[in-house]
Amino acid sequence: MTTALGLARIGQIAMNARDLDRAIAFYVAALGLSPGRRNGPHWAELLGAGCPVDLLPVEEGSLATP
Repeated sequence: MTTALGLARIGQIAMNARDLDRAIAFYVAALGLSPGRRNGPHWAELLGAGCPVDLLPVEEGSLATP
């Protein structure tokens, strides 16, 4: 089975977070994910969603790029 985009499965999810520690705490408490690897304040990985979820810090007021 594939998605409308032709994907058989999702291999990784990456999301921006203004506060990395707060985002980790939220996804652990709300979705039951587990902390995985971490590179200090630059990146964090959460496990337990069927694929890794990467959290990447962004500055307050940052705009998404098209």
